[in-house]
Amino acid sequence: MPIHEIHVSDNLFFAAFAMDLMYFIVEEVIGIHSRDVYIIYNLVWLFVALYLMIKYGIRQKYLSIIFIFGAIFVLSRMTKLTHDSANSEADLAILIFLCQCLACAILGAFFSDRRPLQVDYARFHIIISLGLIVVLIRKLSLGLFSDGVVTYQSVSYYSALMFGIGTYLIKKEKRFRNLAIEVVLTSTNAVICIAFGGRAAFILLVLYLVIAVLTRPVTKNSGRKFFVSIFVLVLFAYFTSDPSLRGVIKYGLNRATEYLGGGSGIRWDKTSNRDIIYGAYLNEISAHIILGSGILSDYYFEGYPHNFFIEVLYEGGLVYLMIWVLILLICLLNYIKHRSEYDYVMRYIIPAYVIVMSLFSGSYIRNGQFWMLFGYFIL
Repeated sequence: MPIHEIHVSDNLFFAAFAMDLMYFIVEEVIGIHSRDVYIIYNLVWLFVALYLMIKYGIRQKYLSIIFIFGAIFVLSRMTKLTHDSANSEADLAILIFLCQCLACAILGAFFSDRRPLQVDYARFHIIISLGLIVVLIRKLSLGLFSDGVVTYQSVSYYSALMFGIGTYLIKKEKRFRNLAIEVVLTSTNAVICIAFGGRAAFILLVLYLVIAVLTRPVTKNSGRKFFVSIFVLVLFAYFTSDPSLRGVIKYGLNRATEYLGGGSGIRWDKTSNRDIIYGAYLNEISAHIILGSGILSDYYFEGYPHNFFIEVLYEGGLVYLMIWVLILLICLLNYIKHRSEYDYVMRYIIPAYVIVMSLFSGSYIRNGQFWMLFGYFIL
């Protein structure tokens, strides 16, 4: 069916991209953490993706995605057979991979012909930002910051993402009332990002600021001068807020930047032992350089290495790495080919988020946002 005849809101694309973010906020606000509920939530998204795929026609790109996921799943099961000990985290990771990541890849492919996407970013920005503010207030009220910064990497990443989207909304907004709301929420997201002390998220925050300054205004009447108000509000929040919050921001900023300034430019002892983790993986990689140690084998070793290329090289060696280099090159070429057709968020904000996360945090096996861009750009 031609894409213009498919009556599905583009808001579903961003809702799927932010599915983990929205679940996290609800979970934190309610205060109930249930693995079973999370699995059911992911299954619902997979059902939505499969329903849309079947309803509007099974195309070759969907079959290609399912084949890729099936191949990775089979290889992961082969890896599990070589390990005697059970690993619940590995089982959860592959379950997320088959539910959330597959759903995101299918939905990414589903919307891949829509350029630009017509997403109501302002509505998402307000709802999610308010949720993150509630999470911050709840952590403060429970005294979880009393001994210094609480490092919730996900909160830092999510607030940085909202900061990036906020810079776009500020640049395009014409009405003063809406502009004022976006400035307040965007600056608040910067404060939240810093307060939770995520190092990579702070890098993302700075990257978004650089992108905002270097790119042209989205509309004629909203230029770079609006970003001055962000800094003013951030400084205002810092110097006039409650002393406990000022302390949290100070600790968070210190944690986010304390790894800088060593003799080699990086103080590795301030990177949550990344040097030890990287070293252990590189030693294993050198021992299995051609075919690697097996898909998902990192869960049986030191836990995932928080770097996409090290993880891929460890899991499948040079063969698997070359496959992924080819895939990423195709994605890059498709991105360049259609770059002028993407909106600001799809051109800058979302790719930057996925790239920074892939290089510094988590695992691609359970990163739905990574697979959503894969589905959107690969085909």
